[in-house]
Amino acid sequence: MALQFRMLGPFEVTNNGDPVQMPPSRKTRALLAYLALSPRAVRRERLCELFWDLPDDPKGALRWSLSKIRRILGPEHSSFLVSDRASVHFDATGLNIDAVEIIGKNIGDLEALDVGTLETIARSYRGSFLEDLQLDRCPDIEAWRVALSFEAETALVNVLNILLKRWCDDPVRALPFAEQLATVAPDDPSVAENVSALRQSIRQNMARPQQPTASDENVETPMPPIEEDAENAYDTRYVTARDGTRIAWTAQGEGPPLVRAAHLMTHLERDQESDVWKHWLKALSNDTRLIRYDQRCSGLSDREAEDLSIEAFVSDLEAVVDDAGLGKFTLLGASQSCSIAVEYARRHPDRLNGLILY
Repeated sequence: MALQFRMLGPFEVTNNGDPVQMPPSRKTRALLAYLALSPRAVRRERLCELFWDLPDDPKGALRWSLSKIRRILGPEHSSFLVSDRASVHFDATGLNIDAVEIIGKNIGDLEALDVGTLETIARSYRGSFLEDLQLDRCPDIEAWRVALSFEAETALVNVLNILLKRWCDDPVRALPFAEQLATVAPDDPSVAENVSALRQSIRQNMARPQQPTASDENVETPMPPIEEDAENAYDTRYVTARDGTRIAWTAQGEGPPLVRAAHLMTHLERDQESDVWKHWLKALSNDTRLIRYDQRCSGLSDREAEDLSIEAFVSDLEAVVDDAGLGKFTLLGASQSCSIAVEYARRHPDRLNGLILY
């Protein structure tokens, strides 16, 4: 189905992947969401009671909002909305609505799903249910929104715990979901401990040389693990980007923060011994706290990612900066990452002390 409703976070509608312009009225957007999730037709009088006060000409306001909803749907999807003088019905059969996949699902329903479906559900969760549509003057609708938000968050916690069990023997696959669970349940110490344990396991596995098997052909001699001294010691950390891609980053040195925007052909660990990069790292971290990360599809970051747009690269930089807890910093762009650094500076000029392009 070309039309997609995204309700787990700010309410968004896309048509064939392109964003549909939404009306500024929060009530109209909330009305669309409410109708899309209603299993049956809703009386017009009931909708007027839910969304409008009597002095506001509720029937006229409802007609106006329904006209705006028809514009959102467009002529090719006008059949979704069916109304008469008595009621309004939204037939969402076949429509892609992210909230439907998680709201109302108990633990048994979720455990019956395959890993791919569970991962899709986890990655579709961008925030609280309709988090941009608080309607304090519509108490019944606000109570409905809050209740479904709680249901969605509870189901998400169940989804993430199921994924962590499924990937208990694969810390690389498990880590992004453990990190996501930590953002949903920040007060649970066991969740934070699990994230630390998974990161430690990944670091140990990366440092362990891979032994070729008898069936391997043309196997190269594995590179020895890097011996870190006190000057160059650092920890590799991971942050999950908006689309679920895992980005590896690290910091070394002491001083004012300097962030190096990522580009092709880097590897956080191997760059320490690389004839191409080691002198860069030593010089840049001499008097600064150097923050660097591997671009998606490079180094220790996820090697498979569908989105390779500049938007994705800039969002990866934003995620690393936020995860590092930086205030103001200097940003370095080199080669390919110059465009990424410029775009970040355009969006966040207040975050930068300076911009260096090479």
